[in-house]
Amino acid sequence: MLKIAAVKTGAIGDLIQTTPALSALKHQHPQSEITLICGAEYAHVLKDHPSISGVLTFSSERLYSGLMPFETLRILLMLRGFDKTYIFHTDPKWHFLGKLAGAKCSVKEKGIRRHLWHLKTVDADNDFGYSFRPETRVCELPDKPYIAIAAGGGRNARRHTPQRIWDKQAELALKIAQETGYSVVLLGTDEDRLNVSHPKIFDYTGKTTLSDCFHIIDNAEHYIGCDSGLTHLAACTATPTTALCGPTDPSEALPPDITNVITSPLPCAPCDRDGVPACGENSCMAKIDVAEVLMILKKSSAHKDMQSL
Repeated sequence: MLKIAAVKTGAIGDLIQTTPALSALKHQHPQSEITLICGAEYAHVLKDHPSISGVLTFSSERLYSGLMPFETLRILLMLRGFDKTYIFHTDPKWHFLGKLAGAKCSVKEKGIRRHLWHLKTVDADNDFGYSFRPETRVCELPDKPYIAIAAGGGRNARRHTPQRIWDKQAELALKIAQETGYSVVLLGTDEDRLNVSHPKIFDYTGKTTLSDCFHIIDNAEHYIGCDSGLTHLAACTATPTTALCGPTDPSEALPPDITNVITSPLPCAPCDRDGVPACGENSCMAKIDVAEVLMILKKSSAHKDMQSL
C-alpha cells in the first residue's frame, strides 16, 4: 500500500486550503494511506476528512521559535517510511526541507489561488473543491432567518495580523438586528468577543467547536467575514458568502466561488507579501463601510425586511 505524507503548517484556513489536493491524491491513489502532518494546535480541523488515514503533529509554537531546528528535525524523522511526500508550502525553508525529504513542494504563482498551488503540486486539475466533514451538531441554532458574522480572524501560531480584521462587525450586527427581520450570530474565539448587545444578536464567540461553526454557517441565510479561517470554512457550505479584503489579495487568498468580495478602496491595497502587510495600520480595512456590506445583503436577500434598508 502506498504511504503518502502531506505536510502543512498554519491555522484553520491554511489547512482547509489543502483539501482539494488531499481529495485529488486520494482519487489518484484510492488504495493509499494519506497522513496529514500539521501543527498539533490545529490537527482537529481535518482529523475526520475522508481522504486522510491519520494525522501526525508537531508544535507550531516550537517551529516558529528558537527551537525551529529541533522541530524541523522531528518533522524529517516523521517523513521516514513514506513512499511519497508533498509539502504544501512556498517558503524557501520548506523547499530545503522538502529536498532533504525528497518531497514535492508547492510553488507560488502570482494571481493564482493558493489551493491551486497545492493541486498543481499533486498534478491534479481544478475539479476538487473545498471540503470539511463536521461532527454531529452540539449547539442549538437560533431561529431562522439569521446572518452569521465572523468577529475576528488573522491569527495563527506564526503571527497575529490585525490589519486583516474589519473592526465594524458590532456596528453591522446592530444595524441588521435593529432594522431588519434577521437575527445575527457572531462567531469566533474568546479574543474576538464584541461589545454589542441586542435580543436578536446571539454571541457564540468562544462557545463553539469548529464543527458547530460549520453547522451555524451552513444554516445561515448569509455569512460575512474577512480573510480568515471561518471564511474558508464557509466555502465548504452552500451558504452565500461575503468576504472583506484589505491587505490580502482576494485573487490569491480567498476560497473559490465566493459569492461577493468587498475590497479596500485605498490604491495601495492589497499590500500583503507572504503574510506580512506593508502597513502597520488597519487603514485599508477601516475604509470598508458598513453601508457597502448592507447593500450587498440587500441585493442578495429576498427577505422583505432587508429591502427596507
